Amino acid sequence: MVILPTREIKPSQRCPKCGAVHKEWAELSNRHHACPDCGFEIPRDSGSALGDVQCCDQSTTGVRN
Repeated sequence: MVILPTREIKPSQRCPKCGAVHKEWAELSNRHHACPDCGFEIPRDSGSALGDVQCCDQSTTGVRN
């Protein structure tokens, strides 16, 4: 089992491509994310899961491991 520090990595607010954190992505009504910084688009849950995987394999952009 892996326990992730979600308050630090903010997987539902962080772009899995460029690592930018977007606080407006925290709104539960926002189900699709489009990063204004890099243009990456992904459904919220998929982006969150991708961010978790990146954290586990230490490839999370913008987060110090």
